[in-house]
This record gives sequence, C-alpha cells and structure tokens, in this order.
Amino acid sequence: MAALGAFGIKNGNPEVLERFAHGRDSYGRLCGLDPNVTDFRLVYYTLLEGHPPVLNGSSEALDIRKQLIPVCTTKCPKAAAGDEKKNSTRREVDLCPHDEVAAGHCAWYGGNATRLGFYCVDPHVFTSQISISINLQDLQAAGLRLLVAPAAAILLGFLFLGFVHRFGHVCIWVGLLLSAVVPAAFGAWLFHESFVAAGGTHLPTWFSQLHPDTMRHVSYGLWGVSALIFLLACCFAATIRAVISVLKATSDFLTDVPSQMVQPVLVGLVQLAFLGGWMYLFVQVASVGVTEGTNQQKCIEAGDMFCIQWKSTTQRYGLVFFLLMLYWVVNYLHALSLYGTAYAVRDGTSQLIAEGSQKAANAFVIAVSPYELSAVASANTPGAWHLGPSGSPWQGLGKYY
Repeated sequence: MAALGAFGIKNGNPEVLERFAHGRDSYGRLCGLDPNVTDFRLVYYTLLEGHPPVLNGSSEALDIRKQLIPVCTTKCPKAAAGDEKKNSTRREVDLCPHDEVAAGHCAWYGGNATRLGFYCVDPHVFTSQISISINLQDLQAAGLRLLVAPAAAILLGFLFLGFVHRFGHVCIWVGLLLSAVVPAAFGAWLFHESFVAAGGTHLPTWFSQLHPDTMRHVSYGLWGVSALIFLLACCFAATIRAVISVLKATSDFLTDVPSQMVQPVLVGLVQLAFLGGWMYLFVQVASVGVTEGTNQQKCIEAGDMFCIQWKSTTQRYGLVFFLLMLYWVVNYLHALSLYGTAYAVRDGTSQLIAEGSQKAANAFVIAVSPYELSAVASANTPGAWHLGPSGSPWQGLGKYY
C-alpha cells in the first residue's frame, strides 16, 4: 500500500480534484481560490443579462446549457414569483466580481438554484450529476454529527455500563416478572369485562365489539402465556442466576481492569489515524491520469459541472486494492484489540486464579468470548492456562458454555 501510495504521490494530480469543490467562472478562475474571486467562493450558471424568458423543462435543458455562463458569487440565486416570465435580470452588484457585472454576467433567469457544496445548480438544467452531488452535500451537512457521534457513543457506553453494574440483575428479574404478570393481569381484567359487557363496558371500541365468550377465550390464552413464562422461569432458574452472575462478573472485571475501558478508545484513535492517512493516499492514487477539460463550455453543454476526465484506468485497480487494504487493516486492528483483552484478562486475574477464586474464573470466561479463546491461549505460556483436573481453579467452568 505504501508503494502504491508513493506512486500516486509521484504521478497523481490532486489539484485537479479541486474542481469537485470549486468551480471555474467564465474567465477560468477558481471561485474562492484565485485572485479577484477569493471573496466569491460559490459558482452559479446563468444567462446573459436581458436574455428572453426560458422554460424550466427537461426538453429545454440542452438549449439552456448551451448558453449558460459560469459566474462566481457569494449567494445562490433564488426565484421570486413571476421571475420565470421575465428577461434575465441583473442581481445585486456586490454578489459578483466587478468584471462579471460589467460584462452583464451577474444576472439570473428566474430558476431556483440548489446549493451543492460550492456549486449553485438549477436541478431542471443539470440532471446527470445531481444525485451524486446531493449525496456529497448531505455528507458535508452531516459532518458535525459524524464527529460528535464517537464521543456520544463513548459517553453512552459508560453510562450503560454503570447502569448494568448497579441494576443489571434487578432489570433481569423485573423483566421476567413483568412478562408473566402483565399478561395475567390483562387477562383478568378482560375476563371481568366479559361479564359486564351487556351492561356497558369500559373497553376500547374494537374490544367492546367482541363477543363475551371470545373475550373469555382471549383471557384463557393470556393466562396460559403467563403460566408458561412462570414455568420456564422456574425450570431455568439456575441458568438465569448464572446469567446474572455472569453479568456481575463482567462488570467487576471491567472495574478491576479499567484499562479495558480505555483500550477501545485507543484502538479507535489508531483506526482514525490510519483512515486519515489512507484517505490522503486514496486521493493521490485516484488522481493518477486525471485532467481537467480544456473546453468548459462543452462540459456545461453535456451537463458536466466538474469538467474532469480520466485518461487511463490505472487508478481503478489501485483504488480497489486500497479498499481491500482498508478492510484488512481495520480487521487486523480489531484482532489486536482482542489480543489486548486476552493479555488484560491474564494479568488482571492471574493472582485470583492462583488463589482459586471462582469470581476471577467467572470474569475470565465471560470477558473473553469463545472466538477469543485462541487469542488467550496464544497470549500465555504453554500450560499456564488450562481446564485442569478436579481441584484446579478451572473445575466447573464448563457449565457456562
């Protein structure tokens, strides 16, 4: 990947890709970047001042595009009522560069321009690239939320962990109790209402239309569901207690080994750092063989706002390779995180296990999921961890699987 990235840095032309962000005006200047237009970062496509009215229909799009003039501006034009029936009129002089105003380019023909990045586009005129541009605009608009999302996820994760640590076992029992009591209580209420339906009922309209016998049958069904849940809870009481002890042991493990709370954050930062470097090299490789069209007017006529062309397909294979490498590296970092968990479990519980503490054994079994056991085995010296014979710290661990 490094070699391919170096090839992209040497042979790429990322400056051309600026056209995806900044358009050129009729004088060839990049809006917002070149001299005399640094204060006018937007570009819009208009007709010469005084041009007769045009129709915003798809059949007229090609004829309109042949006459469009790209102009740098500070504000996307909007149409007022009746503007589409008027000649192209001059806009406020401070919205465009002075030379564009003097040439009669700072005008608008009455359509509604939609802002897409730094482009102001009439969707009735430009249609071929409008969906891609809208997606890019949506991504840009969601940028702040995407940046806040990781911090919010970490905060919610800590809050959830604290809640589970203190009230997790209570929630399990309360959930089981409610799943058995609520159907039974509702069935009892419905059974009672079935006898008073003739004299007026307090049930909702669609319930009151049921025959009393049907209401009683529904009640019997609800009581059967409650009885089944209660029976299953009694039969699997030991399993439920094991689940609760597992939940508590996991919380205790994270409390005793706080590094496991920080490790996901560190791994996430490493992934973000890699993603930043990957994106830089990705752009370099994507720019191999890219050129800017020499005739902007032909690009506009074809509905191409960006006027960018690739002269080779070399970059396609490179980009596919980069996508595969992104997938591989992200999974590799995740695997390293699993190994980190294995080492933390070993170091954090070795003393308790040596003392024969069942609590430490529970923490080990739960903190390390089955697909991480191979990592745990690799993280320890041969024979240091094993399911030993009767009397060893690992006796009875099989009941958790």
